[in-house]
Amino acid sequence: MPKRLSAASSRAVSRKNAATTSSIKSSAKSSPRKQLLATTRLLWLVAGISIGSFTTRLLDQANLLTSPQPQQPQQPQQPAIDIDIAIDTAHAKAVTTTTTTTTTTQLHSDTTRTLQKKQPLVSLPSPGRPQFHELQDQISKRIHLLEHNQQANNKFQFGNSAYNRATVVSKAQKWLPFNTPLGVSAGGHRKVCRDTCCVQTVAISLQQDAQQLIHCRDGFDLADAMIVHASTGMRRAPYLHFHASYLRPEIIPCLVPGTIIQLDNHVASIIWFWKHVRPHINVPYVLVTAGSDGDTPQIKPQFMQDPLLLKWYGNNPNVEPHRANPAFMEAFHKFHPMHLGLSGFNHPQQEQHILPYLQLVNFTNPFLNQNNKERWDLAAHPFQDFDQEVFVHFGMTSPRRKTLWENLCGNSNNKQGVSCNQNTANLNVRTIYSDMSRYRFGLSPPGQGWDCYRTYEMLLLGVIPIVDDRGPVNRQMFDGLPVVFINKLAERAETLTQQDIAAAIRFYISSDEFQKADFSKGWERLFLQYNRQQLLKDTGRDKEILTDEQGNMYYQAYQYTIRKGSEEQPPSEFFCFEENSCLSPEERQEIPAYIRQNQDDWYQKPVAPLEGDDQRFLDQWQELSKGRLDQPVPGQISRAAAEQACAHWNAQEKPMCVSDVMASGDLDMAKAGGY
Repeated sequence: MPKRLSAASSRAVSRKNAATTSSIKSSAKSSPRKQLLATTRLLWLVAGISIGSFTTRLLDQANLLTSPQPQQPQQPQQPAIDIDIAIDTAHAKAVTTTTTTTTTTQLHSDTTRTLQKKQPLVSLPSPGRPQFHELQDQISKRIHLLEHNQQANNKFQFGNSAYNRATVVSKAQKWLPFNTPLGVSAGGHRKVCRDTCCVQTVAISLQQDAQQLIHCRDGFDLADAMIVHASTGMRRAPYLHFHASYLRPEIIPCLVPGTIIQLDNHVASIIWFWKHVRPHINVPYVLVTAGSDGDTPQIKPQFMQDPLLLKWYGNNPNVEPHRANPAFMEAFHKFHPMHLGLSGFNHPQQEQHILPYLQLVNFTNPFLNQNNKERWDLAAHPFQDFDQEVFVHFGMTSPRRKTLWENLCGNSNNKQGVSCNQNTANLNVRTIYSDMSRYRFGLSPPGQGWDCYRTYEMLLLGVIPIVDDRGPVNRQMFDGLPVVFINKLAERAETLTQQDIAAAIRFYISSDEFQKADFSKGWERLFLQYNRQQLLKDTGRDKEILTDEQGNMYYQAYQYTIRKGSEEQPPSEFFCFEENSCLSPEERQEIPAYIRQNQDDWYQKPVAPLEGDDQRFLDQWQELSKGRLDQPVPGQISRAAAEQACAHWNAQEKPMCVSDVMASGDLDMAKAGGY
């Protein structure tokens, strides 16, 4: 980060500028020619000072940009006023024209191309917050500043993980629950080991999640352990780090209750998990299947019946084909549909533009109240022209999407902008977002999977997406968000007309579903904080949240290591797509046959009680989880003392008495009851 000038340095520069100005003025008296030259020099000097002042003001913002103050996304706030260019709040009532304007756009190739952008034919109010195209200059400045900081500090701001932005506490702190010298407490953290592995807690901050945009790789940020299909994503962005450990067989014996497992939604990875990993898991767990365009559940829906499966979070939910399966529907309450979100580090330019924009408007929800909804008031601002109302821009790699585009845009009269224009391959993201933000609605047909990144670009930019209706579960996923559903959107590509879409829009906007909703809960779900809180709640780990002296909150993540003798090390990376990894060559050949099998038998067996080392390991972990240690330390009671105090309790209730006495440190608690 460039340093600001000190006060003494500023005064010295001012004196030097004043002396130079005086010299110019005196020399200008000699002749008209010299006077002209002197005047020119003076103007250049003033311009230089202004530019310097302008640059200083930009740098003044750097700390704010690199360390934004936490905001609650669901709280409506006034848009931030940029230091350099004040936002004209009166412009929130937006004036539009019917004239054609010319905009020069910078392309990836560093060439320029002139687009003729036709403004909407009707006068539309802006939402309560300024739109993306109204803040392009400020967004550009923020991007440049963040890129400068990124290069100077080797820190990446876009397409980043929440873990990269988090504060991680792995050393002893006064506010940690086990700040004792005992080996089992690991310097303030719970830690237990077995022959091949260890598990311990690490405190990770929650603050960054409030402004972390959801994306397709969130499973890695949410999980404790992960099974990764291919190396391309990880190695494409080596600067990214995640807390989750690679789920190698050596660490399976150390899995503790409530562990969150990220499973890439690819066939080889899924088969390896259910065939080779899950049969050896003996504690309740949560599964997150994400990171691909595949449906959830994939392969075998009966896996939902797994008695140890607490919850199953998954992208691209596709439940309708399994509704006739009674066993599946009986266990369906475990399933939690999960948004795909942005593309993450696969396309960091999405976040590179959307995040600075949201920072400028203080993460204000554009759909929150009636003031914002005025933009979609069809009584005051009727839906008149499809070309000016619905943004249509998507890749045409699939025949259905190509047919849909030709059917809706073949006769379009909007050939100068981005929407319904085939000649946009070289346009940058900034230009696309700027044009998109001028529309009230946007078409988002299925991509490689049912859900699509485009849907979330539109929502975050204040555009209502139009998506394919895949059934009640998919509607549930978008509950609390403004979305227009078109029944069989992809299948009707050849027959769907502009009039059909306009009718669906009018029906939705006039419905109570839109008119009476404030969309606050849905807006929260566009940030990682929502899924983090839900997962911690589903595993009971929300009760383990810690708070430091400054009031910052941390969750306790589970960190797994491989143990070799007295040494510990993180599990090395491995990828199920690669040969000699996960599945054997013979198993890979048998994948089609495995998929056709009706069921495996292991999940139908009742959960057997743990015995021997398995039970002792779990007992030790649970004692630590409740703040209990087997050895006495100042302020705590040993297990032996607690058992002696609870000796008069009956056998069924004695364990509860021992637990309560050790947790409270009060022997007198054992005096009451127990007979």
